[in-house]
Amino acid sequence: MDLSKLKAEMPFKWRIQSQNDRGATCVAYVDSRLVQDRLDEVCGEANWQSDYKVINSNLYAGVAIKHPESGEWVWKWDCGTESNTEREKGEASDASVEFLNI
Repeated sequence: MDLSKLKAEMPFKWRIQSQNDRGATCVAYVDSRLVQDRLDEVCGEANWQSDYKVINSNLYAGVAIKHPESGEWVWKWDCGTESNTEREKGEASDASVEFLNI
């Protein structure tokens, strides 16, 4: 298991966040399915897991990878921020992607 492969560039998509008569504002995002596929590829389907917790009204996403030698689960947690368009989905998505920045 080569965990450095988790840091490889992740392809992103674009979506229109808002538009008016002067143009549009677009935002880049990473699709969670791509993140899941990357974890499956690097760690193996049975060697990672995710969980969500609400702490002090903030949504935290956690991802664990099973250490290949000890078999212990190593967790990383982070909190997302609400988006302007879909508050809960934005918060969950943001939290889920933050763990890749380890």
